[in-house]
Amino acid sequence: MRASALRRFVEVAGCMVVATMGINCAPHGHETLTVETEPQADWTLSGPPDCSQAPRLAARSSTDAEDEGALDAALDLARGELALESYERPRSCHARLAARLHSEYDIDYRNVGACGVDEGVVGHARGYNAMMHRHIADRHGPVVEAVAREVGCFRGG
Repeated sequence: MRASALRRFVEVAGCMVVATMGINCAPHGHETLTVETEPQADWTLSGPPDCSQAPRLAARSSTDAEDEGALDAALDLARGELALESYERPRSCHARLAARLHSEYDIDYRNVGACGVDEGVVGHARGYNAMMHRHIADRHGPVVEAVAREVGCFRGG
């Protein structure tokens, strides 16, 4: 096993243990929990979100971002949360998709690319979604694709 793979495995295993105890260990922002008073950008915005306050992350490779995404998904799963990340420019069907997934399956559908898309954002979403899709399919079957088709968001693939 490569040293980097072993390191990532140990980090994920450690975080899984820590997450089950209610402590966060992700290296990029989950240390404190705050209640937001302002609404977050969502799928129903009529204009672009205000990105002046968005944190700027250091540039990272797509592979590192995928690893971080998988780690974040593992932490969310340990907390009992199901979610998917989208970095697409919001389309009208996304609001319907987000509402259906949340109301019928308690799956959050998050727009993570509203303030800019780079290979770090794309990589994180791919790693996060890969792990989440496996767990969602195990729990609910192929519902994400089915709901996306029903609301007109499915693009094939």
